[in-house]
Amino acid sequence: MDDKLLSAFIDFIPNEARNEMLRPQYESELKERLINDVPNMVSRLAELDPIITIEVGEYIDFMREAVDAFQFGLWRAVVALIGIAAESFTDTLYSEFKNVTSTSGVSMTKEKLFGRDDYIPEERKLAVLFTFGTISSNDYERLRKIKNLRDRYVHPKEKAPSVEKDAREVIRLFRSVIKERFDRIYTIKEGKIVKR
Repeated sequence: MDDKLLSAFIDFIPNEARNEMLRPQYESELKERLINDVPNMVSRLAELDPIITIEVGEYIDFMREAVDAFQFGLWRAVVALIGIAAESFTDTLYSEFKNVTSTSGVSMTKEKLFGRDDYIPEERKLAVLFTFGTISSNDYERLRKIKNLRDRYVHPKEKAPSVEKDAREVIRLFRSVIKERFDRIYTIKEGKIVKR
């Protein structure tokens, strides 16, 4: 028999949640942990800049979930959700751009402009959106950085130096993208949002 120690992960919490006798105790412990963490949750939320947008796509839902994860200090979840939000945002803009260019007589061939129809890498979409002015150079760099940080966790080649730092960075970057897009396209006049 081998004397090596094995690492294991055992999770019996679902049993506690199902057991009618243990459930009240688990609920009480969970409630206490949450109450004790409320000051930290509020402090983390206060770190974020406010944003406004009227362009609401699925990416906003992912960002909202990322903000919830951020409040709870679920750093890997923040990186993953913001990575998904950024990709969804890119896909949304790219689809809109593709629809506009197909009817506007852009002189490039469809294949040269968009690449293969079945798969277009995110980097390619970002390059096209930047080239044609759909996104600013700042947003291009922010979205590329989000992708690279997300890839550090989704496709790890080595241990990431600081997941908390990276989570704070990606959420800040994505919220800046949303804010800059709103500021570039819209303004608020007499209490109403209007296009510039």
